Amino acid sequence: MNNDLRYKNVTKENKKTIENELKKLLDIDSAIDLDTFGIVGEDIEKIPTGIAKLDPVLDGGYPKGKLIELYGKETSGKSTMLFMLYADATRRGLKCLHIDVECSYNPVWARSNGVITDNLTVVSGVLLPSAEKVFEYIHFLCNNKMYDIIGLDSIASLAPDLEEKADISKQNMAGLARAISKAMKKIIRSAEASGTTVIYINQIREKVGQLYGDPEDTPGGRALKHAASLRIKATMPSFDQKARPDLFGADGRKQGHVVRCDIKKSRFSMPNKICEFDLRYQPLDAMSKILEDALESGVLEKSKSNGKKITYKGNATMLPEKGDYNHLLTFLVESELIFDFLDDCKIPASKIASLVEDGYVPNDLYDEWIESGASKKLDISLEEEDNDSEGEEPVESKETKETKKRGRPPKVESKQ
Repeated sequence: MNNDLRYKNVTKENKKTIENELKKLLDIDSAIDLDTFGIVGEDIEKIPTGIAKLDPVLDGGYPKGKLIELYGKETSGKSTMLFMLYADATRRGLKCLHIDVECSYNPVWARSNGVITDNLTVVSGVLLPSAEKVFEYIHFLCNNKMYDIIGLDSIASLAPDLEEKADISKQNMAGLARAISKAMKKIIRSAEASGTTVIYINQIREKVGQLYGDPEDTPGGRALKHAASLRIKATMPSFDQKARPDLFGADGRKQGHVVRCDIKKSRFSMPNKICEFDLRYQPLDAMSKILEDALESGVLEKSKSNGKKITYKGNATMLPEKGDYNHLLTFLVESELIFDFLDDCKIPASKIASLVEDGYVPNDLYDEWIESGASKKLDISLEEEDNDSEGEEPVESKETKETKKRGRPPKVESKQ
């Protein structure tokens, strides 16, 4: 970069003197070069959210090295969104930490959402008795670059030191807000320097005596809102069985609900966007998850009128009802398009082998696919795109074992 565009009155003669004075002023051990000092990179690295519909809205995912707030009412899906992030991140080999202030962490539920619990560190809120201790702990971890992602569940459950030591009947006004205001100034810089993404969950409260406008507010004061580079509000819109029969069981009970994500603030993508995705109380098996992601990403085209007509490479089928993944799998197998479909979804050959072993794909079609040499071409193409694809093999085998316990689409035999 031309110094004439960045500085005034800097010449070759006085440049070295200015660099030495600046080094003493900022107390920096390493040498300073005015040509590169203070230049911020133009590219903002993103971390996939683990939610196919949310990534495009955020232009690729959560920004790395920033503070992110997920907030909403109870059962709106905030903690599950965090687990979905952990699931995708642990598959990629990222180091994740979950600070469980609410003492509500359930490893069984985490594993059912795809989290590799062996790669996730969980710290109980019992070990961090006050809000100040929690923030000092996060600041320490960021300074030492110990984790890629730190999740805090939740801000509303934090108790400042004064409140922790005082009687329950004693009032402590804005104690948490003051602690957060001090902590955010330090954590913002340490998270940026280390590239650690800090995601905290928050709850919703209602303002007392609010007659006009939005009565909802979040604990922690305004400093928390200013510090966050991204704020997402999760809500649960109402729906009935006729509109979404796939989210209801045969007995009429709900088996999931829709989560609506409202981007309230974003410094690295367009704000005020909305996306919706399905949250299932009993997560989908391995094959159904692939089919669902394919519908959301557009690999499988669905009609805009009713969403029941599915088209793939010129072949179409009508679903008896939305979300009938058994029918969709049968359609792909009988059309002998199943391996083209898995190829388009960029599923590695190791995972395809496990799907065949579990009965999702017929053995005779698999044998023909192996003999054609397409499996080797698939692995080569995936290796060129992502050198870490081979690390997914043990992950998927664990998921497959767990999905067997929860049920899966029936085994499909090819037409003779």
